[in-house]
Amino acid sequence: MSYHLVQGFNNTIGFEIQNNKVILIEFNPSKTISDEDTPLSVLTNNQITEYLSNKLMVLSFPVETKVSHFTSLVLAELRNIPVGETISYQELAVKIGFPNASRAVGKACGRNPLPLYYPCHRVIRKDGELGGFSGGIKIKKWLLDLEKK
Repeated sequence: MSYHLVQGFNNTIGFEIQNNKVILIEFNPSKTISDEDTPLSVLTNNQITEYLSNKLMVLSFPVETKVSHFTSLVLAELRNIPVGETISYQELAVKIGFPNASRAVGKACGRNPLPLYYPCHRVIRKDGELGGFSGGIKIKKWLLDLEKK
């Protein structure tokens, strides 16, 4: 395992690599750099930097998640939300075939180990309010504004 840091949005973003796949992205890094750069860490760093600079809006580095079947459905559908658009937790629940599971969708988004790759910041409450985000509401709003440019 290796851990790497990227400077972005007035703070640092951390990402972890295991078995040549990115397994974690976090907005409030809990670790310090633990390894030398590798081709994957350079690729991931470059893509996240380009995303935060509004130059690349879909990340494509290799990832791996260890989540429940339900959460994997949520994560897969997050990749289908177009850049610059939002949907509600309820709409996402309907899209994955669980129309009464909007709260479970919110919890799955909250457990998303790879925000930005699986863009959970594009999911909001049905009343139009932002809802939660693992990086904090300020970052969620900044990401949504960035994608609308």
